[in-house]
Amino acid sequence: MIKNIYCFLQAAKRCKVFYNLLVTACGAETMMWPKFRFILLMPGKGELPASEVSIFASLQQEKKWVEAVKLYESMLSRQRDYLPALNALAKVAYENKDFEASFQLLARIMKKYPLQPLWLNNLAVVMVARDDLSKAETIFRKALTYKSGNVEILYNWGCLLVCQGKAEIALEVWRQGLDRQSSHRPTLFALSRLSKELGLVADAILYCRQLVAMAPDEAEYQQNLGLMLLKQGDLLEGFKLYEARWQANRLSRLPLEQLWDGDISLLKDKTILIWAEQGLGDTLQFTRYLPQLQTVAKHVVVAVPDLLIGLMQSSFSLLEVISIKELKKVNYQLQVPLLSLPCLFGSTLANLPDRVPYLQIEKGFLERWRKNLGSDKKLQVGLVWGGNPAHRNNARRSMLLSLFVSLFKVGGVSWYSLQKGEHEKELEEFLSTLGNSACLKNLAPKLESFEDTAAAINLLDLVISVDTSVAHLAGALARPTWVLLPFDADWRWMLERDDSPWYPTVRLFRQPEPGNWESVIEAVQNSMEDLLR
Repeated sequence: MIKNIYCFLQAAKRCKVFYNLLVTACGAETMMWPKFRFILLMPGKGELPASEVSIFASLQQEKKWVEAVKLYESMLSRQRDYLPALNALAKVAYENKDFEASFQLLARIMKKYPLQPLWLNNLAVVMVARDDLSKAETIFRKALTYKSGNVEILYNWGCLLVCQGKAEIALEVWRQGLDRQSSHRPTLFALSRLSKELGLVADAILYCRQLVAMAPDEAEYQQNLGLMLLKQGDLLEGFKLYEARWQANRLSRLPLEQLWDGDISLLKDKTILIWAEQGLGDTLQFTRYLPQLQTVAKHVVVAVPDLLIGLMQSSFSLLEVISIKELKKVNYQLQVPLLSLPCLFGSTLANLPDRVPYLQIEKGFLERWRKNLGSDKKLQVGLVWGGNPAHRNNARRSMLLSLFVSLFKVGGVSWYSLQKGEHEKELEEFLSTLGNSACLKNLAPKLESFEDTAAAINLLDLVISVDTSVAHLAGALARPTWVLLPFDADWRWMLERDDSPWYPTVRLFRQPEPGNWESVIEAVQNSMEDLLR
């Protein structure tokens, strides 16, 4: 068994395949947030020589798994059933996703000590990783019978409950753990994330503030608190904390020494480079700050994704627009990432640059799309039901096209699909199943650029979209737009409001509880019927 682990790790080292343990239960795609971890326990200092504790801790921190296997293999050669060494090897195997080897090592320990809470906890964690949640639940319950107040076991028990879809119960379990040890960071972190998921934003902010107070240099905690405050509408403090995103996510950026600090006087005789750091929707939303720069800087260069170059050039003719791929070829004196502008300008709800439209379309595109759409006396509505599959929250923000069937039956409306990407494939199958290809006209084949999409949107009466770049594009063009949001919506849509301070022509339709799109569709249908009347 140990030889197998050693060979596995040697092969992994040669191939440079080491796993950062992000999620080890139920698959990453089913978890509620990243960096959701179960905890395998190690014996206390009193049960293990201090030298061994420190050695294994350093090996684990540096992920020197091969060296760790050698260390504990040598210990077992001297003492065959040295339990801490067996447990440590099980942890090495677990963290490298060799769950079968981990299970076999822990099962060997359990034969000797079947009622020891530490080993029970570890075995339960491995059972979760093996996707045997029922057996894991039984083992966790047994561990808690013998050590009910152990905060790590309670934490793991809560993690399992989340995997089982019992989020509210997990919340209570983690609160119990916090009552026993108020400084347990994994529990505080889990509570902050789950509270956010359940709409308990005030609680999430409280837990985030506790984490920041305990570890003020931990960038991830600062970023999370910033996002929670932005969601609550506290933009001033939220955007300041959101600057920690660079350290929290280990993102690459341009040299810090040339970073603009917000001092307007520095721009009078200098070239400043503004570069898009995130997705298309983020870029479209925050280019609203560019006009403030072009009036004070000698020269402004804006680097954006290729898909947006044409639209940016027609919208900001006084700026130099380049591809983000050419970023390092620009001769500049100052630079700043696009999403840092709200912080540097001291943005609040009272002073947001909310004048729309701030994007412009070339006349040639508009003329071509007038011909494409033709004249129609009905209400012309564009639809987008899915986002980018690569987005980590896409499963929640995207919808099934079949949910819109009742809307397609509303009289007096002509529907047009603006959907691009992977979700576009759903359209043909949906129309064939419905038996009515005329209910939703597909514009996607003619949408060759964002300028095409912008021109089509500009000529439609209404755009209905999930939270994607099209929603931002329509809002930035000042077109009537209805955005359909999941229960735990992105921070920029804030809380409980049906309007947006970013886009005056946007109306928001929110899930009343997680996963309930049916209520959203019902509200949209009622509003559409009111509009037609």
